[in-house]
Amino acid sequence: MTEAVVDEVAEETIEEQATSIVRRHTAYAAGTAMIPVPLADMVATTGVQVKMVRDLSKLYGVEFSAHAVKGLISALVGTLGAQYAAVGTTSLVKLVPVVGQLASIAVAPGLSGAITYAIGNVFSRHFEMGGTLLTFDVGKMREYFKEEVEQGKNVAAQSKANTSQPKAKS
Repeated sequence: MTEAVVDEVAEETIEEQATSIVRRHTAYAAGTAMIPVPLADMVATTGVQVKMVRDLSKLYGVEFSAHAVKGLISALVGTLGAQYAAVGTTSLVKLVPVVGQLASIAVAPGLSGAITYAIGNVFSRHFEMGGTLLTFDVGKMREYFKEEVEQGKNVAAQSKANTSQPKAKS
């Protein structure tokens, strides 16, 4: 094999690994949204997101700082405005007995999953381009992040549809 082909195969492998990391943590984040204790779900989701970025950092050989990542995630999610407020609202609505829990279960997993998916893809792209946590520019990534949140909503909806359909017998 030529060196270019070997490099291309290695990049595909890294991209596939990054995609796997993002998908796995997206599912974890959707699951943490089901925690019935208000605000505990948000803390758990943030933990999943930080771990995802740590795993991506390790994959791309980028120095990791949990403190820096928490700040970058907050800044990214803050660019969503009203959508970010919805995340907090879905957590707090759990305070309303029965109805609040049901409403939260209907909305929170998809929203948490979509945001986590977007965070993972934004950091993957940044690291692929040789970026580090110190060179991450939230302003430059804002539009891409918003696009990825929309894509994440579609991924979450497809995932929900796939898990709610009965499996065909072999």
